Amino acid sequence: MENYTPENLHPIYNFIFEDLKEIDFNKEMFEALLKQIMKEKGHTDKNQINELNIPNFCEYKKQIRKVTKIEKEVCKNCNNIKTVIIPNTIEKIGKQAFFNCENIQKIVIPPSVKIIGTASFSDCKMLTSVNLYEGLKEIKAYAFANCPNLKNIIVPKSVIEIEDHAFEGIEHIEYHGTANDNVNHWGAKSIN
Repeated sequence: MENYTPENLHPIYNFIFEDLKEIDFNKEMFEALLKQIMKEKGHTDKNQINELNIPNFCEYKKQIRKVTKIEKEVCKNCNNIKTVIIPNTIEKIGKQAFFNCENIQKIVIPPSVKIIGTASFSDCKMLTSVNLYEGLKEIKAYAFANCPNLKNIIVPKSVIEIEDHAFEGIEHIEYHGTANDNVNHWGAKSIN
């Protein structure tokens, strides 16, 4: 498998393509994207980058591909990032994708996301705001655990599963959803 580099990875934002091959946003793409951002902005260190805009599509090996999944542990422990922009092509956020990204403050999870993986945003200490939309189906275990500054979260009616400890350690959360008939599984301590 060829490594992603700024020269062979070309992110494409806000275009609509149909019937494309899919590709996962993985660690190699993340590193290549950081290098590309550094080059464009004139940064000398990747720690100077504080906004991550994940592309909807990318050109790779002369083919345009739709980015549909954020792989596990892609941005794990990236403490410089404060803002993450997830495109509306993403359907799944992988296990620990943003685990321990202590400086992320706000994240909007688009309606295209169906699954938020285990511990995806766990230990994001500065996270204060998360927007979840209709279309979301599953919130896996520890998804937002140990995010002490997260105060409000609205769980949409489309959610059918909230696993164990999904919101553990969030002392001041205001839960605006209802325990409706759609939720098939409420995990232990999923809501404080």
